[in-house]
Amino acid sequence: MIIDSMVKNLLIGTRSSPLAMIQTKEVLNLLQKLNSGITFDIIEINSVGDNNPDVSINSLGKGVFVSELEKALVNKHIDIAIHSLKDLPIEQSDILGTMVVCHREDSRDVFISKFKCALEDIPTGSRIGTSSPRRKVQILSIRPDIIVSEIRGNIGTRLNKVGTSDYDGIVVAAAGINRLGYQDCIDQYFDTQIIIPEPGQGALAVQFRNENRCLESLLTQIEHYDTKVAIREEMNFVKEIGGGCKIPIAAHAEVTESMIKMDGMMVSSNGIDILREYLECDLDKYENTGNTLAKKLLSKIR
Repeated sequence: MIIDSMVKNLLIGTRSSPLAMIQTKEVLNLLQKLNSGITFDIIEINSVGDNNPDVSINSLGKGVFVSELEKALVNKHIDIAIHSLKDLPIEQSDILGTMVVCHREDSRDVFISKFKCALEDIPTGSRIGTSSPRRKVQILSIRPDIIVSEIRGNIGTRLNKVGTSDYDGIVVAAAGINRLGYQDCIDQYFDTQIIIPEPGQGALAVQFRNENRCLESLLTQIEHYDTKVAIREEMNFVKEIGGGCKIPIAAHAEVTESMIKMDGMMVSSNGIDILREYLECDLDKYENTGNTLAKKLLSKIR
């Protein structure tokens, strides 16, 4: 495969967490398979979220895990930035509007508990930790008799808190657990129609400056088509709902050989009731599936 000869060394921006480093190496392995002659320097950059570990994520605003990386890209301190795609804001700048989407890991959420059982079987009054309002409302729809509290920290920190006086269990993304090798800790995988994931969950985004066309020709070769289609429609769902929407929403698309299947969720205007919709269509007509699904949900609250 021919790679642009101008691409010799790349400065890779990433967060410094163990998971971010594993994700970065995952992307670098893909690139080195294309051309072993490319060298890489990894630049670790702390995000706003990393620098404020005790502050609620929801109070920090948009892009708390990506804004510092994006600044480094704009200022040409790095050539590419590697993100968990779900962390990227929907609105992209004119300079950084281009990204490549790699193969998606397991997109489901998982339950990890000191009781070593499913969520349905834990005792009444148990305290479950999550940093996501999306997860919180869906957990409580399954078990309204438990307590869901915010939890911060990387995966290792959260696992260490399970069984303490504050948390009887946690709900987190399967992708992070899998990438870090903690699969044996998982007590339950949630079907994506039971707890619908965050749009983009499990996928990695490689972001670069629009002007860098030789990088684009390299990076598009590690893009995964089915993941790209699914993510595009999940993002379309978010845009249709409203990128600045304050209520919990969720969307998950799955691409098969001939179909795209998509689930969506949002909380009604009373902030309590959960609204769900499902849509499927032929893959050759997939465009705007996310928009259509969002409109079906919005019609229920207007």
